[in-house]
Amino acid sequence: MRGRKNQPTELKRLKGVRASRINSAEPVFDNAEQMNPPKGFPAEAKSFWKEVYPMLLEKNVLKKTDLPAFRLLCLAYADAQKLRSTAKLKTFWSGASEFGLTPSSRSRLVGVDPRAGKSAIKDFMLRGFRHGAGS
Repeated sequence: MRGRKNQPTELKRLKGVRASRINSAEPVFDNAEQMNPPKGFPAEAKSFWKEVYPMLLEKNVLKKTDLPAFRLLCLAYADAQKLRSTAKLKTFWSGASEFGLTPSSRSRLVGVDPRAGKSAIKDFMLRGFRHGAGS
């Protein structure tokens, strides 16, 4: 896919994007739950999982539907560590950016305390756009 990545639907609504540009049937998935790395994972993949998985859970970034992609990301990390190949590093960095694990991709995330609830997210995003922070 070329061009800019789509903005989250909630962000489009808050910005006042016209309804025809919003996917009203977008599915909403449950957050992932605490779990251990899969059995049979290489040591490097387990290490990456144990370090990063809890952080993604804490910020409500990881959904149940993301688990297969996250498993592959862990394996790509292990391969990149072991093989030090350019292709494996590109695979890892591509996957890492999808989870907001690189500095540039992290700058596109909006972190909100999960205990604050949906109205706090809406208030935060509206406040940011009113003050020009979301442009």
